[in-house]
Amino acid sequence: MLEIRTEEVKSINDRLSEAMMKIPLYTDEWTNFNPSDPGITTLESLLYYSEGQEMSAGAENEETRLALMKLTGFLPKPGKCSRVLLSTALQKKRQVLPKASKFSLGDMCFETKQEIVFGERHLLGVYGEKDGEDGGISDYGYLTDDGVPVPITIFSDKPKAGMKLYFVCDSLPEEKKDFLFYFTLEERYGRTPFSERNTNAFSDILWEVYTKDGFREISARDYTAGLVTSGEIRFRMPENVQSAEYDGLPQKGYVLRATLKRADYDMPPKMLKVDGFLIEAWQKDTRARALTFQNAVKIDLYNDLSTEPYLLIFGKEEKGSSYRRYLISYGEDGPGRYVNASDDNGNITIEFDQERYGMAPGFFKDAVKVVLYSEEIMNDYRVGRVLGCDHQVLKLPLSNIVAESFCLLAKRPDGKGDFIFDFVRAGKSVPGGLQYKLLERSGNIVIEDAGDFIGADLFIAQIAVTRGVEGNIRARSKLRLNGIREPFIACAPGNGGVFAETAKDVRKRFVEDLQTSSVCVTEKDYENIVMSTPGLCIARVRAFKEQESNTVRIAVLQAGADLKPALTPLYKSIIKKRIDERRMLSTRVELIGPAYLTVDVQISVRCKIYVDENDMGIREVVERIIDYRTGKRNFGEPLEFETIIRAVEALPSVDYVKDISVKPVIPGLSHTREAVLLPKANVLLLPGKISIERITRE
Repeated sequence: MLEIRTEEVKSINDRLSEAMMKIPLYTDEWTNFNPSDPGITTLESLLYYSEGQEMSAGAENEETRLALMKLTGFLPKPGKCSRVLLSTALQKKRQVLPKASKFSLGDMCFETKQEIVFGERHLLGVYGEKDGEDGGISDYGYLTDDGVPVPITIFSDKPKAGMKLYFVCDSLPEEKKDFLFYFTLEERYGRTPFSERNTNAFSDILWEVYTKDGFREISARDYTAGLVTSGEIRFRMPENVQSAEYDGLPQKGYVLRATLKRADYDMPPKMLKVDGFLIEAWQKDTRARALTFQNAVKIDLYNDLSTEPYLLIFGKEEKGSSYRRYLISYGEDGPGRYVNASDDNGNITIEFDQERYGMAPGFFKDAVKVVLYSEEIMNDYRVGRVLGCDHQVLKLPLSNIVAESFCLLAKRPDGKGDFIFDFVRAGKSVPGGLQYKLLERSGNIVIEDAGDFIGADLFIAQIAVTRGVEGNIRARSKLRLNGIREPFIACAPGNGGVFAETAKDVRKRFVEDLQTSSVCVTEKDYENIVMSTPGLCIARVRAFKEQESNTVRIAVLQAGADLKPALTPLYKSIIKKRIDERRMLSTRVELIGPAYLTVDVQISVRCKIYVDENDMGIREVVERIIDYRTGKRNFGEPLEFETIIRAVEALPSVDYVKDISVKPVIPGLSHTREAVLLPKANVLLLPGKISIERITRE
């Protein structure tokens, strides 16, 4: 049972009274209803037991709900930080950003994950080549501007293999270095999102970089599905190349070239904007950070969490051992675990002097850890003590925690009068280790197995918080970085930001999954499966069965600018493959394009005397109702004459409709019955000749 509801809550006394009133219905020998009667005592005990069972069965907590959902195969999805791509086009000076640099948008914080170099590379221009067609080289330079975007048909109205795009830059990265471009394309006709399986359904593009030896292929991970939809492309410079300036364009510079190898576009792509050499940042705010070093002599780091040096230093003296704490020396300390440290406006230097103090960490991968704290966390960084009881819950000082950025520090006695320290992450299971679960939303931890850590004191070693979906900021938002005047522009909306799912969220997803068909059984199943085909622009679908041949026929209207679009072979193959994976083996499926039926209308209306006949709007109303391609009506949907009459009579210029005639131009695609036009199942109506007779009241 996923949910238990108690409709009526009754006290023990109410239950006892009801039970005693029913005793005479079963026996007339029970006459003593006083509390001293053993039967009444037994009845009271049973009622107390029954109430306890109901309370236990109805006591749903988060853990119980999640355990029940796990039985159905549904696990809560973890929280994720929103990711943004920031343009550096306004930054003209080369600068280096250290890891975890913070950008701000109002009171929201975004952080980088690695050291970033920016300001030395810029996208200068974009050019198109139609491979010998009229026009030759076209200048698309305004794709790099920040003005009002104007859609550009980058490969002409009829894209062909061999057409090229050139992206001119003032420099390119060194070999084996990655860089990011973002392409904003005009999104039209409700295209469904692409999946990993059909990202190259419409085109294949060869990406190359110009070197001193000519153009050379470059690795490109394309999230635009071949410049069909907005997205990023991550490039990696090839090995053993030296980029060179290219002078075959009106603008000289270092060139990245895209060549169409296959062009099966359902509609020609129109580009709005190109942003190059982007910075990645994630919406989170780190309040405590644990840094790992392997050089145990001198360490340089930058403290961006507070103006005061709130830090703890730990070192491993033997491989595989726990950490020991090292204290900062103030000049007169004798032998022991001490370090020399200095702070110059957040630039901290830590030096281990084994010759002077007699102790120092070893020389291996994770020999030293330095924990930096914000002032807020430094004042409240102790979490509690491990008691060893089942499912002990400890409260953290923050909520909405980023799971991947969280770590605890466990302090235990070593049995020799000193302490050892261990850094413990959530969900890690090792023999004798501390195993706990982090509840990201509430900011609690649940200790599942204390192991050898009973009695240990727990402290925060690393923690960051997120704003979830709020971090999915709008495109072209301006983010600021301390010390830099010009803003960084978010070239695309932030994406991916969500809070960790609660039991309620998982249950909602479970119910939605039950209501979503993944196999084709009914006509509605076929229609839903076709409409949700990844990467396609589909405006209308209707499935209908032919019982005698055990065939399901599916009429599909492919969206586009054409007045009467046909269903292309590429669309058919993509949809057919999707249906074949979900249909019943004994059922045949046939995909068909729409049949268009033009309808002429003659209508006679009595008008109000004061209305100018040119202002009546009758033609527009009639065309809107009859046009099934752009309207809301589906394949084969009946057209009631009364619908046209009511819509026309609703116009303020019309008194009433005197007469109406609706005639299809092509016979055989429909029939008329009782003032209703009934098209065939795969037919869409289109307006033809609209004749209007106006009768003005005298």
